[in-house]
Amino acid sequence: MMPRLSTAELSQRALQYAIYVTDAPCDFILGTETKPYMGGECSIFVFKTRGSDICIRLRHTPCTSTSYTVKVEAQNLSLIASAEIPRLPKLVGYSSDPSTPYIALQWENGSSLQWTDSNPVLEARQDILLGLAQTILDLLQLQESGM
Repeated sequence: MMPRLSTAELSQRALQYAIYVTDAPCDFILGTETKPYMGGECSIFVFKTRGSDICIRLRHTPCTSTSYTVKVEAQNLSLIASAEIPRLPKLVGYSSDPSTPYIALQWENGSSLQWTDSNPVLEARQDILLGLAQTILDLLQLQESGM
């Protein structure tokens, strides 16, 4: 396993990849150049580019399986895109090269989902659950058709 990369190192890599996949100037947005969105395995950097926003997702600690994982995820996202399933991220580009593994996705602005006894309101809960259910059904149809 490689050592964990610093935020500054990840940030510079993300900017290079964003410019490469869009072939256009890119500017960090949402303060992600210094405070990327963090998950258990990845850092997410968000960019404004020509007409749309994208994000670059990079592993904090790349390992030998990272390039394989990126390749499989990109293939799955391509299948989902070809089936025109709404509500799921659109693949912009990726690299499964072991020295530069990343995924670039279309970015949709929104807010973090908070789920408490009173938030979101009942109508919004129903819309969210209906959207999740429809997405799951769409994915099951892909599975059944052999995609």
